[in-house]
Amino acid sequence: MKASILLLNIKGDLEMLSSYRSLLKKKLADDVNSSTIGSIMTRYNYDNFVEILDRDGIDPDFEIDDVKLNDFQYRIRHYLNTYAPEDADLQKYITCISTYLVFIAVRPLHPPGIEFSNGANVFEKDGSFYCSGKRTFIKEDLSLCKYCVCRAV
Repeated sequence: MKASILLLNIKGDLEMLSSYRSLLKKKLADDVNSSTIGSIMTRYNYDNFVEILDRDGIDPDFEIDDVKLNDFQYRIRHYLNTYAPEDADLQKYITCISTYLVFIAVRPLHPPGIEFSNGANVFEKDGSFYCSGKRTFIKEDLSLCKYCVCRAV
């Protein structure tokens, strides 16, 4: 699949979540000074959401490996069915943003600067992204880390 087609599909799915966008804006306003992992992720995902909707296209266009895309989408469905089984809008939102980050933007699934509860963190150094927890997290069943751009430290 061409990246431009994937972007159009992602944008179309996100545009259907207009009522969800209002909910996100309220959550962002309520959590403006919060430094919890949830709040940091909400802001990161929302910034990428806005970027996707504002993006006009991909130049130069490139091919995305359908096997990898399908495997990633299988893995994220598994993850979201485990942690957010009753929230179809959240599942669509996270799937779209995560797919965009992995296959189009080529940025981490978690924002640089985030620190996980086990002390692991994501950071950028010399233009590359690193995750100190990737070696551990990637061992989990159907881990999304397999597709994250971060290098293990």
